[in-house]
Amino acid sequence: MNQVWSFRRTRELLRKVRHPAQLERDTLGIALRAALGTPTAREALLSAIEGALAGPDDIILRRIVTGVDFEGRTTKVVAGELHLSERHCFRRRAEALDAISSQIESLVRERARPSLEALVWYSRGRRLWRRRTPECVRSAIACFEEALKRAPTMAKAHCGIADARLIEAEYLFAEPRAAFSAALDSVHRALELEPHLAEAQAALADIRLFGYRDFRGAARAIDAALTYDPACIDARIFAVWHALARGDMAAALDHVGEALLHAPEAVDALTSFGVARYFEGRFDDAVEILGGVVETDPDYPAARYELARALTCAERHADVLTALEGFAGDQRWPQVRALEIRARAQDGGRGPQAFPADLAGLPPYQRAVALVGLGRSDEAIDALQQAIFDDDPWIVFVRTDPLLASLRGRFGYRAVAEQVRSAVA
Repeated sequence: MNQVWSFRRTRELLRKVRHPAQLERDTLGIALRAALGTPTAREALLSAIEGALAGPDDIILRRIVTGVDFEGRTTKVVAGELHLSERHCFRRRAEALDAISSQIESLVRERARPSLEALVWYSRGRRLWRRRTPECVRSAIACFEEALKRAPTMAKAHCGIADARLIEAEYLFAEPRAAFSAALDSVHRALELEPHLAEAQAALADIRLFGYRDFRGAARAIDAALTYDPACIDARIFAVWHALARGDMAAALDHVGEALLHAPEAVDALTSFGVARYFEGRFDDAVEILGGVVETDPDYPAARYELARALTCAERHADVLTALEGFAGDQRWPQVRALEIRARAQDGGRGPQAFPADLAGLPPYQRAVALVGLGRSDEAIDALQQAIFDDDPWIVFVRTDPLLASLRGRFGYRAVAEQVRSAVA
């Protein structure tokens, strides 16, 4: 049986009968309560159990569940009361959990179809999320929350909130640790409702990579997402970034190819293609690809920023400043300010070390990017060390980022890179 909820999840729910407040807050309990229309999650769960174990031969199963899960007694004690061997009791309990899990899945799935209003709010949130600006991200979260008011069991809406929080963390619109934590909470809610949701597994991969530098955990989540849905564009794009951080260009381009095969018009997939090209060292190709995305969709800031990065790598500093004009000096983009400082220093007609740069407020990784352009390599390495200490999400790229290429070979840089490499191996 391909169950949406595992035995482990069902056991968790059953055991919360002993802790009513926890049961009423449980995401699956809330979904079951909404499905059955009961006043409490406890009543909904008891109703589900009654439906699952309604046969005259299910008396033993109900007594096992009551004794072990509801009352918290050991299997050995319950088995003795029922005159069963402990192994036989385990088998019968598994039978009960199977029936209850199937019943819960059936009840929630039957009533989980979101209303048209919820789908409209979700769709609106996704469109805003893809714009990647601070205002649009906040508005996207509000849309996903509206969708959940109309469809509390809509796992994709929880996943949408997680993705929006990830933009806040990685684009540095909010304090990264708090944003990653909020994203993880939303992913857990989505996975409790639908563990096989590819978008949720993709978001989990993103959190593991950028929030915790857990390359192996991110790889497992990407594999899970693509197993559930090989056509999931978000999973493919997260897989591209994971491969780029590892330095695996072949894998990055494979995932780009799959993303574009399924959605050749997707601007985020095209942008990822451009990024892969400049990580590969093909800067002119990257500029052409990213310039095409910006021309097609001038309001997509991620492509404009990545174009500026590619132009920086190609040492076309005046063009960098032109590309960044689209941000109109918006100070909420520290990564944009870092590139602007670097371009102005290189394009200023004098030695970059003499350029008066204001680095105050820049997160450490972005400060390192700016300092490299200013020719202050030792300070840049110090900033990268601080980025590791601060859990800066961008530090996962320290080994492969073309913007830091001039630091490679320096002892201090190698020490920083080794700390990140150890998470990859």
